Amino acid sequence: MLVFHAQNIRLHWLSKERVLVKTCTGYVPSDGLRQACEAALGCLEQNKGNKVLSDNRGLVPTAQADLTWIERDWAPRMAAAGWRYWAVLEPTTALGAMNVRRWVAIYRELGIAIEAFQDAGEAIVWLQRQPDDGVEPARRLP
Repeated sequence: MLVFHAQNIRLHWLSKERVLVKTCTGYVPSDGLRQACEAALGCLEQNKGNKVLSDNRGLVPTAQADLTWIERDWAPRMAAAGWRYWAVLEPTTALGAMNVRRWVAIYRELGIAIEAFQDAGEAIVWLQRQPDDGVEPARRLP
């Protein structure tokens, strides 16, 4: 089910797999990125989900102000809403990959398990193997 769509970004909720899929296909302007992030939060809350697949193969660098907002505002709210498992298809650009590596460290601090994949099917299989219930409460960054 399509949850959100804007320039170069889409969110889908896979009901059967209970996975939120975010797909980036190029530069995502700030407004669209933040709207997508808020839509992702709402989708996880509504569906009591805890798994996200980010297809970041087409992601290009994100503005510093957006990175700061994601790290300090959005990511902690996502973790508090129940996000626990993140499968990532890494960007093909070096700068995009740097953004993802930066996020990995931050999200691990929040208690989110992260795995990188080259294949979306393998990523979905890994996510499906993760529990839906009984996860530890999210940690907060200092």
